[in-house]
Amino acid sequence: MRRGDEPAGLGGLGTKMLSVLFVCTGNICRSPLAEGVLRAQADLWGIGDRVRVDSAGMTRWHEGEEPTFEGQVSAASRGYFIGDLRSRPITSQDFDNFDWIICMTREHQQGLRERRQRTDQAQILLATAFSPRLGTIDIEDPWGLGQPAYDRALDQLEQCCADILVRVRASVAA
Repeated sequence: MRRGDEPAGLGGLGTKMLSVLFVCTGNICRSPLAEGVLRAQADLWGIGDRVRVDSAGMTRWHEGEEPTFEGQVSAASRGYFIGDLRSRPITSQDFDNFDWIICMTREHQQGLRERRQRTDQAQILLATAFSPRLGTIDIEDPWGLGQPAYDRALDQLEQCCADILVRVRASVAA
């Protein structure tokens, strides 16, 4: 199975901050979970000041809404607070304002690749590109599937975020 593009190395990151934008469909389930996890893990790893994290949705369906109740419950049960996040759609500026745009599914990745301009700087990646051991390519949308689906998505996102930070930490330590 193809996992999409391999993330480019961060060679020479030096004092540069890495910026990461997580994207899912409506920005109320997976991407805010990933944002909360990556922020918290980066702080625990001592590199929170070197990683800027945000999230967005492919659509405006839920613009301004907070993450789903189930997502907030899953996050809180593991020590992540995401209740202050609000949904927003991805914008054309995001393609230049972020180093990595990390998608939850191949469909999201393809949609963003079609929207990007040649001059845009962001790499458009799958979350699972960092975690091939997960055994899946897409992070399944838990919306409407109950609390266990949110917990499964969070399991996967915690692994992806840890693997993202392994790459980032090696670069900022260099």
